[in-house]
Amino acid sequence: MKNFMNIIYNKRILIVLLLFVSLNSISQTYTLSSNLGTITTCAGTFVDEGGIGANYSNNSNYSVTFCSGSSANIKIDFTTFNLESGSDFMAFYDGPSNLAPSLGISTGNVGVNSIQSSGSCLTIEFTSDGSV
Repeated sequence: MKNFMNIIYNKRILIVLLLFVSLNSISQTYTLSSNLGTITTCAGTFVDEGGIGANYSNNSNYSVTFCSGSSANIKIDFTTFNLESGSDFMAFYDGPSNLAPSLGISTGNVGVNSIQSSGSCLTIEFTSDGSV
């Protein structure tokens, strides 16, 4: 009987893991190609207007605020981050607008990086100049 109970318990864990994987696989992709306003989400992929395989445009000036919809913090994990150094910038703010405290400004090739809000919202502003 003990082996039977272990099998049932293990199947429950597998079902929970499959449900977790399924929920993560339906996350949305957010493309920074205009001022997106405020997005309430718990997961997603954030890309520039060129998408995953292309460059962003010159003369871009966009902002977006991500909020968790709960008291949970927002954490963004960058898998790639490469801007024209000294000319194009991404600014991060710890709250629902660019009036919130700054979490920093990035330019150039930052590589893998993470940024996290102390509250439930994080605002991003992206600015590129007129040339490469």
